[in-house]
Amino acid sequence: MSKKHVSSSTILFSFVLVSVLASIGLILFEGMHAGILFFAGYLVVAAIGSTFKDKRYSSRRALG
Repeated sequence: MSKKHVSSSTILFSFVLVSVLASIGLILFEGMHAGILFFAGYLVVAAIGSTFKDKRYSSRRALG
């Protein structure tokens, strides 16, 4: 794996971990509705992100 891929994987994993822990905390301390909405929002963002994950974007300068 390249260094860039490892660092983006680490960032993604930490984002997932923080999102799951935040939703669990909201469920436990604020009530079910807030935690479930937060987790559902995360799932929507993750689904959209995985859709565009394999597409490569390049700037116009790189295309020259």
